[in-house]
Amino acid sequence: MKNQNKKVQQKLTPDEKEILGIFKDSKKLYLSVLAQLNFDHNDEVYANLLLGMIERQTRDQLLMSIWKNLDKEQAKHLRDYIGQMSVVTPWASNDDLLIEFAMMYPALMEKIYAGLSTFFQNFIKKFNEISGA
Repeated sequence: MKNQNKKVQQKLTPDEKEILGIFKDSKKLYLSVLAQLNFDHNDEVYANLLLGMIERQTRDQLLMSIWKNLDKEQAKHLRDYIGQMSVVTPWASNDDLLIEFAMMYPALMEKIYAGLSTFFQNFIKKFNEISGA
């Protein structure tokens, strides 16, 4: 199995390798948040439900943070970008295009990542308060 994975990874483009790395890093991050939550970690069903909730809420937070941090020039560029990409990749969702667009602006992404850090801290704190930790 490991040899198959290596063969597949060798065929990936640099962009695909970067996306795979981001996916692996985000999974580690989600699992790290999950480990800090007060619940019965032996309950796999509940753990998977929580993991799904963390992933969805992180994506929602990411999208809202991008919208809140766009300047006027970036907002105009975003409208043009979505218009162009809807022709080239009609299957892509606006959410995916928004995230892809934001990645073109490193300074914007720095603000987004800073906000995500606060989001995770607050998520852990509130969850543990509610669960009686």
